[in-house]
Amino acid sequence: MPARAYGMDAHYGKVAPGQIANLVVWGGDPFELSQRPEQVWIRGNAIAMRSRQSALRDRYLPRVRR
Repeated sequence: MPARAYGMDAHYGKVAPGQIANLVVWGGDPFELSQRPEQVWIRGNAIAMRSRQSALRDRYLPRVRR
C-alpha cells in the first residue's frame, strides 16, 4: 500500500476503525461516463450526494427524454 511506503500506515491506507479514509462507492463501472458515485466519505464523514444541480437534473431530465 502507498501509505506503508511513506510510513503513514498507522492512520492511513486501510478502511478500518481508527483509520483516516476517503472512500467512494460506485453503482457500476467507475470508468463508464454514465455512472455516478452512490456514496462518498471524506475523512470518515459522509458527503451529501444531493445538490441543487442533481435536484434540477432529476426534475427536468424526464421532460428532455420524451
